[in-house]
Amino acid sequence: MIVTNSKRKVNTLPGLLEFIIVITASLGYFIYSALQYTHFSDSNATVISFGDAEIFHMLQYECTVLVFLFLFLKFQGRNFKSLGLSFSLDKITHGLILFISNYIVYLLLFRVFGDFLISTSNETSSAGVVAYSINLSLLPLLLFSIINPIFEELILVGYIVSVAGKRFGLIITVIISVLFRLSFHVYQGPLILLTILPMGILFTVYFWYKRSIIPLIIGHGVMDFLSFYVFMLSQGTN
Repeated sequence: MIVTNSKRKVNTLPGLLEFIIVITASLGYFIYSALQYTHFSDSNATVISFGDAEIFHMLQYECTVLVFLFLFLKFQGRNFKSLGLSFSLDKITHGLILFISNYIVYLLLFRVFGDFLISTSNETSSAGVVAYSINLSLLPLLLFSIINPIFEELILVGYIVSVAGKRFGLIITVIISVLFRLSFHVYQGPLILLTILPMGILFTVYFWYKRSIIPLIIGHGVMDFLSFYVFMLSQGTN
């Protein structure tokens, strides 16, 4: 769970070591897996499956990591007050606005850069191809659309802004957050830039000024749910 700065206890780990532990524990496995998917043998397609079992396994992992991080960061003397965890109707509205804004920016970027990135992706396809197999029941899809956004936004925005913001300022903090967000999506190819870049920038800037993580979780959750559901419809698996 991701935090804000507070007064340190006497016996806590240095800030850099804390950061390394948090990022490694939360994102290390996903970054490693993403890098593995970028090294394929020629002409072989790697199929990434998202079925009920795979999703439950991922959510189990994310929940376990969140519990560990909560306990670890409490030991470090951090608190969670300025994450803005209180729930209200206006935060739902803000979350939907973030989702719509991100989607509009994606469409604009795709119109400008889509053909170039598709051709770039095709030129590098000799390194291998990623194919997706998504077949989820409603409950796993809903749980994924709730837990995964909580996991990612608390770490990629809540924690990173809290530890990097005062030291580096807004621009560098946004860059750090976006780079880590990109790090475990690299296997999806160049086109993912059109989604991750605006999402990372919009979400981090919003949290910087509003200090509320709930709209980010809502916007991310809507995006995950619709992306998976529309993909399943297009494949005739739902």
